[in-house]
Amino acid sequence: MALLLACLLAVLWSAVAWNHARSENRQIENSRQQTDTLALLFAQHTTATFRSVDHALLKLRKISTGHPAELQEDVKAYRDFLGEMILQIAIIDAQGWLSYSSLGMPKAPSFLGDREHFKVHLAGLQDKLFVSSPVKGRVSGKWSIQLSRPIFDKDRFVGVMVISVNPDYFVNFYEQARLGNYGVASMVRDSGEVMLRSSKQDQYVGKTINPSPYADPGAPLQGNFRRISQADGVERLLSYVRLPNYGLSVVIGPSVAEMLESVHQQQRQILLMASAVTLVTLLMGWSLLGTTRKKEEALQALFENQMRLRASHELLEKLSQHVPGMIYQYRLFADGHSAVPYASQGVLNTYGVTVTQVRENAKALLVNLHPEDQQAIDASIAESARTLQPWQHEFRLNHPHRGVRWLAGHAQPEKMDDGSTLWHGHISDITDIKNHEAVLLAANRELETFSYTVSHDLRSPLNTIDGFSRLLAKELTGSDNDKALYFLSRIQDGAAQMERLIADLLMLAQVANTQIRYEPVNLSALASSITKDLQARQPERKTTFNIESGLQTHGDAGLLRLVLENLMNNAWKYSSKLAEAQISIGQKLDAAGNTVFFVQDNGAGFDMAYAEKLFQPFQRLHEVVDFPGTGIGLATVNRIIVRHGGNIWAESAPDLGAIFFFSLPRVQAVVR
Repeated sequence: MALLLACLLAVLWSAVAWNHARSENRQIENSRQQTDTLALLFAQHTTATFRSVDHALLKLRKISTGHPAELQEDVKAYRDFLGEMILQIAIIDAQGWLSYSSLGMPKAPSFLGDREHFKVHLAGLQDKLFVSSPVKGRVSGKWSIQLSRPIFDKDRFVGVMVISVNPDYFVNFYEQARLGNYGVASMVRDSGEVMLRSSKQDQYVGKTINPSPYADPGAPLQGNFRRISQADGVERLLSYVRLPNYGLSVVIGPSVAEMLESVHQQQRQILLMASAVTLVTLLMGWSLLGTTRKKEEALQALFENQMRLRASHELLEKLSQHVPGMIYQYRLFADGHSAVPYASQGVLNTYGVTVTQVRENAKALLVNLHPEDQQAIDASIAESARTLQPWQHEFRLNHPHRGVRWLAGHAQPEKMDDGSTLWHGHISDITDIKNHEAVLLAANRELETFSYTVSHDLRSPLNTIDGFSRLLAKELTGSDNDKALYFLSRIQDGAAQMERLIADLLMLAQVANTQIRYEPVNLSALASSITKDLQARQPERKTTFNIESGLQTHGDAGLLRLVLENLMNNAWKYSSKLAEAQISIGQKLDAAGNTVFFVQDNGAGFDMAYAEKLFQPFQRLHEVVDFPGTGIGLATVNRIIVRHGGNIWAESAPDLGAIFFFSLPRVQAVVR
């Protein structure tokens, strides 16, 4: 009997130890799967957010260089569209000074050349999105993440476009995961800098932690590990997803102690049960009844644990509902058929199908793809499967209830053991963005047509005013009504000014629509021809022209003549009050070794504080009574140079003359 009881106790305590180990391993494995899923979800959210911001950067950068007057309106549109995600949209010039801010320019010049994102773009000419380390505002004291792209004028670096993202936008998303009192969600750069944290941001953001398993560039894109935190000493089960395109990782880590609390509670119960069984066994009689009862309690605890696991899965589903579009897994098998093993509930709104319809076969999802986009989609998927590079594509869908929709997809492929390829990704609806782009293009075309039509239609009544005023002046000639004659002369001068303005507007409209024809152009010969016209206009003026020989370029000869005519006419006009004027036309090399042409005079000059107005229509830096003009000429010059793919700028000081520079690309530019 003693031997039998000893064997029973040995079996009992072995079972207890085994059950302890199994329960912890099972709980850890379940939690590992859950945190892996959460990490993937948060990575997709981060990628979608950065892509939205990058889209805004690319669009605003294009507007800032091509249509700067429209920048403020488009910045407002993107701030409204991106909402609380955005703290500020700014532009830093090539010297590191803040040149534009959506929050308004500070009173004193703000130098940002010491910022990491500026230094990175300045050091290289690669047009790539850069995600900086967290930055704490010098005035606001708030943390922000800077997403930036360089601004180029062809190969010349001219500045940086920056969008400051609010870390709280991510933190608010993380808080929905309910990671417990000691669980954390964080974003960490590959260099170890903490970019944001779901709790105690001011304590940890900006700090550098020791290298982690996910910081190695050769580490897998997704993984998990268990360790004690360097920051607060809490042991956590961490899952990460690396985003190498942005040089960072998303890390999710519930506390091991909190995660195992229910298991430890169960283990304590089992230990008590085993102790009771041992005591009862030694007392010979009550072991069987006590053991049975305790096993039932253990089964009940296991059932409750399974219920908690189900609740965690439901939580994941709820979180996915707050992500625009759908999160999914797409699997392409070697025989060509495909399935969607996992899809969030957003698949119903995005594709018009349910989760169960596509879990085993993706045909119900693929059948509604737009026929014109089907071939391109198949090719992009095949290329991603072959190279295991991320899949990115924009395509149309014939939604069964919502008509034609534009979708944008992004997914990371993974090769499976059976030869199939599994993508983890996100699909979002970009129909509104596409519609806005189409409306904007149509509005631009209508604006050009309207400007051209109005300019033509104004001439008829203007000619009538001028003609009748001249007839009336003849009728009054010889009379003593000098005041009436003076008023009529003012009417004629106004009509003439209006006629010049209309002509300049028509020229500006013509420049915007003229097809550029590229050919070799001798700027020296053009300048000499224009010089003769100017001297014939006022032969009594003493003006010295210095035209450098051999000024050669490539472009539209007619349009480039307009450039020189406007610049040389300005030099002639603003030096007209000098006894001896000097006008020079030449070329020099810039810091990058590129040819830059210039037109220089020693005339009235202007204050560089107002230089940004120079190339805007109707903007003048001098009174009309001093120097007549319409304010359209330099706007026309700017449009011609930009259409050639070049750049124009000026340097001046009051009463010290002005010099206008313009550059043209060495090769044929794309007509815009």
